[in-house]
Amino acid sequence: MRDSRFFLLFLLTVAVQILISNFLNLSQFVMINLMPALILCIPYRISSPILMLITFIAGFFVDLMAGGMLGLTLVALLPVAFARNIMLNLVLGSDTLSRLDSVSLAKHGSTRISLVLLILLMLFMLIYIWTDAAGTRPVWFLLVKFLCSTIVSYAISLLLVKIAAP
Repeated sequence: MRDSRFFLLFLLTVAVQILISNFLNLSQFVMINLMPALILCIPYRISSPILMLITFIAGFFVDLMAGGMLGLTLVALLPVAFARNIMLNLVLGSDTLSRLDSVSLAKHGSTRISLVLLILLMLFMLIYIWTDAAGTRPVWFLLVKFLCSTIVSYAISLLLVKIAAP
């Protein structure tokens, strides 16, 4: 039952991300992305190759339906999926992955899960904004966009993690 609930939440979040990308452009300095939080909440028992495949499909689908540059979300999301287990190992400890527990705020604490989420979100935003700009924007613009986007996406993603990993 829990797997079907998570799968439904995964599909719903991808659909919400597509709607946000298409219709909720707050400004040129703020970009909202929920995909790193969704990748964080995928259960541990899913192997790394399957995780990368799921990430590839979800990122490609978001890029395809969002009307932006094809592959941009995908390029930024794959390193997040690759770094997820590494960050969880560093912050939560290696015994968590060896027991194949799922990410849970109650078990691991909201501070540690928030730290992992923030690191993964910063990695995503750094790659996404750097790739999107392609050397055409000034550095101050990229830094402001990085900070504003990370703060807004972190606040919304924290709510998603509370729902997906209670």
